[in-house]
Amino acid sequence: MTNPRVFRQLVAVAWAASITVTMQSWVGRATIYRPELTARVEEAHEAILHNRVPDGRRWSTYGLNSTNIRVGAVFLAEGVRRVTGVSIPTAYRIVDTGALLATLLLLLAFLGRLAPPPYAILGATAFATMLPLTYQLFYFHPWDRLSLVGWIVLLMLLERGRFGLFAATLPVAMLMKFGVVLMRALFF
Repeated sequence: MTNPRVFRQLVAVAWAASITVTMQSWVGRATIYRPELTARVEEAHEAILHNRVPDGRRWSTYGLNSTNIRVGAVFLAEGVRRVTGVSIPTAYRIVDTGALLATLLLLLAFLGRLAPPPYAILGATAFATMLPLTYQLFYFHPWDRLSLVGWIVLLMLLERGRFGLFAATLPVAMLMKFGVVLMRALFF
């Protein structure tokens, strides 16, 4: 006889993994992971990693306004590249895939604490239906899904009253995308 809780957790992981694989393979391959974007991704990565715009131009020339301060995802991808030996675009895809999977699982867990299970599943599925839109805007936005993980983790910490951990996690989340600083308003 199987444990119903373990079964529900396995179903949740299977649900999140299927959505992640579908989005990354079908939608991502046709948009932000296209092979012709490899050179642009590598150039943007190097520019942000070393805080130097290629050819002495401006950040806006490359569509990277204010991105040179969003270093968390870039350093993480560089670390993945160094540890695994994969290319920079592959490192970003690994990071993005992990963050998307974590986002879906965390969202399901968070909503499950706030609403009955059917509503939590419905809310997380509604979120998942919007995911294809997140692949359309730009060729280089590696911090968006990591930032979303940060938002959900911070919301979970606030909901549980873990204020010390919230204060320690906020600066880490801000390394991904500084907009999460607005989360402080919910703290107060």
